[in-house]
Amino acid sequence: MLVQIAVLAWIFLGEPINAREGVGLTLAVLGVVLVQLTGATEKNEPSVDERKVL
Repeated sequence: MLVQIAVLAWIFLGEPINAREGVGLTLAVLGVVLVQLTGATEKNEPSVDERKVL
């Protein structure tokens, strides 16, 4: 959400984004994409030990 706020402030309010901030925004977006792509394939099933407790 914060990335969108920074980009919209740049577009509509003319807020400057320097190189350091641009790199940070890019890393944040890449991190979100990485988590979304790798997290979608994993299953959240209980382990064998947790099944015994339940």
